[in-house]
Amino acid sequence: MEELGLSAASPRAQALREEPLPVGGAVRRTDVYGSQARAVLSADTLFLSHFTSGWKVVAAGCEPRSQEPYQCQVKGG
Repeated sequence: MEELGLSAASPRAQALREEPLPVGGAVRRTDVYGSQARAVLSADTLFLSHFTSGWKVVAAGCEPRSQEPYQCQVKGG
């Protein structure tokens, strides 16, 4: 799934509830790069962005790929 809003037939909020995301588990590591961050959990990797209201998850269900960017089940912005 490239991006939830493009591939789901139902409205985004409903599609997000139906997306089978892994249970993240314990935080293993976090990396912060200015207003962007990565949180590596025991069973998932999340990407976050800092907004005026605080940190928000912008990608979830992410898996690393050799020599390529992460493949994420859910992405938003």
